Amino acid sequence: MAAEWRDAMAEAQEATGFTGEIVPRTVDAIGTALRIDRRTEFYTELGALGDADRFEAFVNYSAVNDRAC
Repeated sequence: MAAEWRDAMAEAQEATGFTGEIVPRTVDAIGTALRIDRRTEFYTELGALGDADRFEAFVNYSAVNDRAC
């Protein structure tokens, strides 16, 4: 799990040139770090997840996509 998060963050940094602090892997930290216009979408999708595997994929995908957009 931690390795996947580091990989997702590294991918986001590489794609965007982001050099800021790595966001902790918690729902609150990720929600706070998201651009304000993406937060509602994030929490809506988060609420629709049915299991832990989907959560893992969603969190990693959200981190990479938000930094790349």
